[in-house]
Amino acid sequence: MLVNKRHGRTRSGRGFSRKELKKVKVTPKQALRLGLPIDQRRRTLHTENAKLAATMLKSKTKPGKQKLHRTKKRR
Repeated sequence: MLVNKRHGRTRSGRGFSRKELKKVKVTPKQALRLGLPIDQRRRTLHTENAKLAATMLKSKTKPGKQKLHRTKKRR
């Protein structure tokens, strides 16, 4: 989620692109549920942003406590 500006400066972006989330194997719906920001306008894939998404995903999910998908209730 870093945007490179002139003279080597960076700023934070609006969110991750869909391709970056796909590389981390997270759907946009799951990302919103976990609190990862998504920028609908972006289409590019930057590896450093994908790595940042992976680290954010690891910090948001705790092993064994939270699943990425919902289970259907049986009636």
